[in-house]
Amino acid sequence: MHYHAGQNLPGYLPMDDEPFTFLTFADARDSLADDMARNADSEESWVEEHDCDDIPCPTYGDSCGWNAAQNIRGAIEDLLAQGPAEQEWVGYGGNLAYWIVSCHEDGCLTDEDRDELAAAGRVA
Repeated sequence: MHYHAGQNLPGYLPMDDEPFTFLTFADARDSLADDMARNADSEESWVEEHDCDDIPCPTYGDSCGWNAAQNIRGAIEDLLAQGPAEQEWVGYGGNLAYWIVSCHEDGCLTDEDRDELAAAGRVA
């Protein structure tokens, strides 16, 4: 068994050409959390400092980057709370769905894939 992790707009195919592949849930969890943190930082980067205590945001409405970043960071907390024995996870933030799924398909992960993952440091 191995794991695929990625992100997409809900209802659409994953944003990456191929979802990332990991040999353990913990590796998938940690890598996805890093990607999510970068997305949260990016969401905040375009928004000027403003009063954002209400939802919707009084300055930017539903498209407020600060609100999106907070939603992503909440999903990161939920993801990192998942133990290594988990098989799947889905979370939402910043208009994206983030996910990890287990894969049992024969032939999906070859020995060559395993070697490539090991070389990339994406194994335990």
